[in-house]
Amino acid sequence: MSETHNDPLARVMRRYLRRSGIIHLPVVYSTEEPVVFTQSVNDNVLGSFCSVTGTGGLFLAARVIRDLVDTDKDGWEKK
Repeated sequence: MSETHNDPLARVMRRYLRRSGIIHLPVVYSTEEPVVFTQSVNDNVLGSFCSVTGTGGLFLAARVIRDLVDTDKDGWEKK
């Protein structure tokens, strides 16, 4: 989480986590700059592309599985 940028929500979350003593938290994020739309409020604009959010979920699931596999039955990290 500490490496995220270009995201106002992530900035708020980093600040909250830092105050709570949480420094390292693995996250999936995009390095893209936010896009500012010039369309009126009445125009229909999709907030996100559904396959992008699904792909993010798959990345998170892969990380959890990898972390579970890299530990022994007592939860200690394998060497």
